Amino acid sequence: FAASTLNFVGWPASISALHSHEIGVARLLHGMAEQGSAPKVFAKTSRRGIPWVTVLVMTIALLFAVYLNYIMPENVFLVIASLATFATVWVWIMILLSQIAFRRRLPPEEVKALKFKVPGGVVTTIAGLIFLVFIIALIGYHPDTRISLYVGFAWIVLLLIGWIFKRRRDRQLAQA
Repeated sequence: FAASTLNFVGWPASISALHSHEIGVARLLHGMAEQGSAPKVFAKTSRRGIPWVTVLVMTIALLFAVYLNYIMPENVFLVIASLATFATVWVWIMILLSQIAFRRRLPPEEVKALKFKVPGGVVTTIAGLIFLVFIIALIGYHPDTRISLYVGFAWIVLLLIGWIFKRRRDRQLAQA
């Protein structure tokens, strides 16, 4: 009885969460494309304003996750969870590095005028970075989660290559 009840509640909740994430990410990619931060193809919409290309891309990504569950059912949750962990930790590393770069560029009088100062200043930020690098090392240490590092770093390299091409194109357009 408990398993049936859990399935009755869990499946619709899971499907609802997947649907909201699919639409949310599709809208995010669409907005980024409109601002020039993602490929222009993601800005395409249907006559009713639905970003159909990004919805299609997200659907393919979800189907790929279903395929992964088929070929490696015992590990797929761990792989996807470790990828999500890697992505989250990487974003926080970038936030902390940005905070350090931002503070270095500010003149001392502007630093004093900040309404919010990080408690402990740069020392706290560096301690946070060390902790996050430790988490990345732990992901790499465990064989079951190591694949997320390979996929995560490959994704970062692809994004960097895309950024380099976009930056080069923007410079060429600015000079023309």
